[in-house]
Amino acid sequence: MITDKSNDNDFDKYDLDEIEKTIPEINEKRRYWFFRTEGGLYYETFRMNNVIAYGQEDINYSIIKAATDAEKNGVQKAQEYLVNYIKANYTKEQVAKPGQLASQLLRFKNEMKKGDIVIIPSHSSEKISIGVIEDNITYTQTDHHYGEWTECPYQKRRKVKWIKELALWSLPGEFWGMKYSQQTINNVDYIQDILDRDLDGFFKQGNEFHFVLDIQTQHPIPFDEWAGFNYSLDVIYKDVLSELGVDATKYPLSVKIEANSPGAVEIISYAFGAGFVIGVILVAFAGGEVDSKFNITKKGFSGALKFRTQGLIKTIMNYKSQKTFTDILRKSTEKLEIKTPEELNKLLQGGIINSLEENIQIKQLPKNQRKQIKGKQGEEEK
Repeated sequence: MITDKSNDNDFDKYDLDEIEKTIPEINEKRRYWFFRTEGGLYYETFRMNNVIAYGQEDINYSIIKAATDAEKNGVQKAQEYLVNYIKANYTKEQVAKPGQLASQLLRFKNEMKKGDIVIIPSHSSEKISIGVIEDNITYTQTDHHYGEWTECPYQKRRKVKWIKELALWSLPGEFWGMKYSQQTINNVDYIQDILDRDLDGFFKQGNEFHFVLDIQTQHPIPFDEWAGFNYSLDVIYKDVLSELGVDATKYPLSVKIEANSPGAVEIISYAFGAGFVIGVILVAFAGGEVDSKFNITKKGFSGALKFRTQGLIKTIMNYKSQKTFTDILRKSTEKLEIKTPEELNKLLQGGIINSLEENIQIKQLPKNQRKQIKGKQGEEEK
C-alpha cells in the first residue's frame, strides 16, 4: 500500500504537483464541536458576528488562565483549581455542578483550537451552521448589531468563519443525536468522517486522498447496478494505469460506504496520482464528457496545465479499448444517480485557462509571440 509521497514517483512524469496544491487538506488532529445557542436565541447573533460566545461572566479569562498556569507550573490541575474557585465563590444553588462548569470553561479557552469545526443549532435545531475556528486567541467583546436579532451579552468569544448552513433533516441520523446534548460545548468527533465528506468532495487527509461520490437515488439500489458500477470502475482504472505505464497493484484503492439511498461512497487512494486518475475517469465516463478546458484557481497558482499533465488526461479520454466497461459505468452511474464532487467537476469542466488545443497551438508559435502570451497570463495571475 502506498503511504507517502515518495512512493508516488510513478506519476512524477505527469507534473501533477500544481494540481495537488489546489486540493483542500484536512488536519488529522482537527476536532469537531457542537456549540449550543441558548435554544437558538443567539444563532443569528453568532452568524452575523462570526463568533461563538460563552457565558458565566463572573469567571473571566484571567481566572481561567490562572488555572491553566497552575497546571503548567505543576502546582495543581487546572480542573481542580477552577472547581475549588467555583465552590469558594458560588453556592450550590448558583452552580449545581462545579466540575461540569470548570471543564466547559477550560474546553472553550484551551481545548478548542484553530482549524477545529464548530456546529451551532438554530431554534428547535431546524438548521445548523458549520464553521471553522479562525485562531487560538480567546477575546472579550460585545456585539456589533447588524439586523433584527437578539444581541448576546456573553463576552468570552472565539472567532469563527461560517462556511455552510444546512437543514438538519437533510443530514444522516448521526447528526440528530447532537440536538439532545445538554451541555453548551459538546465534542462530536464521532461525526468526523460524515462531516469531512460533506464539506469537501475531494480532499487530502494525512497520506490519504479522498474522493466522495453522492448516491442520490431515493430508491433501493439494484444489486446488479451496484456490482456493475464497482466492477467497471475497477477494470477501467487498472486498464488506464496500464496504458500510462503504471503498475496498478502498487496503487490499490479503498472505499467507505454509507449504506443508504441516498448515501455516499468515499474512494480512498494513497497517492495523489492514483486519486486524480480515478477522479478524471469518473467525471469523464460517469459524469459526462470532460471539457478541454481546465480550471485551477487557488492562491499561488492560476495557469495552464503542463503539457505532460495534458497527456495523462488525453490518455484517459482516449480510452476506447474496452468500450463495454465505459458504457456499463455510465449506465450504472445514471441509474444510481451518482454525483461527482463539485470541486473536481469545476477543475475539469471549463475554466479561465487555456484549452488543451490552445496550449498546443501556443507551443507552435514563434518564440516572441509565446513570450507575449505568457506575459499576459502572468498579469492575470496577479
